[in-house]
Amino acid sequence: MKAVTMITPYIPEWEIEEAKNLAAALGVEHEVLEIDIPEAIADNPENRCYLCKKQIFSSIIKTAEEQGFQCGF
Repeated sequence: MKAVTMITPYIPEWEIEEAKNLAAALGVEHEVLEIDIPEAIADNPENRCYLCKKQIFSSIIKTAEEQGFQCGF
């Protein structure tokens, strides 16, 4: 198991620190990844949350697969 926290322009620093502290307290390996948010959300489209979440979760899945983790979906 590995915890992953994404750094984006919309995540406050205190949340990232909280994630690091929780992972350390639980003894779980933790990685912080910085990703770019899709330019497509700059104009605040109706589906902005979908576009952003798709980018975030695609990055998590790609990282997991590159590191030999199996994703069960």
